[in-house]
Amino acid sequence: ELFADAASQMTSFVAVPFTWIGDGTEGRQALSDAGVSVTGWVSHDEVGAILRSARAMFHTGAWEGQPLAILEAVEMGLPVVAFRSRALDDAPPDCMVSNAHEAAVMLAHVLESESNAEVNRAQWRAYFASNTRVEQASALRRAYGTNAPLEAGNNWLILHWGSRGGGPAFFREMLEALDHDERIVTFASYS
Repeated sequence: ELFADAASQMTSFVAVPFTWIGDGTEGRQALSDAGVSVTGWVSHDEVGAILRSARAMFHTGAWEGQPLAILEAVEMGLPVVAFRSRALDDAPPDCMVSNAHEAAVMLAHVLESESNAEVNRAQWRAYFASNTRVEQASALRRAYGTNAPLEAGNNWLILHWGSRGGGPAFFREMLEALDHDERIVTFASYS
C-alpha cells in the first residue's frame, strides 16, 4: 500500500502516471483506487520496455536481499527512490524514504529537474560501483579469511541450487555467461 499511498500523495505535487509492474491480489484494489496502472505478470523484455519509458523508479520491496530491480533501473539510467529496509541499510540515504509522504516529496524532487535526477543517479552508481566480479570475489576472500589472489585457470565457482530450479543446464549457462575457465563445485539443498 506504500506505493498506492505515494501515488495518491504525488498528485498534490505533480501529475505523473504510476505503473505497478507485477500482480497479486493483495493490495491490487488500493493500487487501482490510487489510479495506478497494474501490468500483471510480464516478461523480462516487457519489464525492460516499461522501464525504458519511465522517468523514475520507486522500489517498495522490504524483504529482498539486494534488489536486482534497483540495479537494473540504475543500469538503465533511471533515478531511483527506495523504501528503507534492512537490505538497503547502506544505500544512499538521500535516495531512501520511510513513508508515502517522503516518497511523494522525493519523487517530485527527482522529477523536477534533470540536475536533481542526475544527483540521484550518481548516488546509486557510486553505491553499486563495487558490485563487480573482482570486488565481490575480494569480499568473499575477506569474509572467509583468505587473501589468496584468484589466478587465471585456478578459480572455483561455487553454485547452489534449491529444489525449485537450477540443474546442470543452468550451470552450463552460468559458465558460458562468465566466459572464463572456471571449475564448478555444486551442491543442492532440498526444502
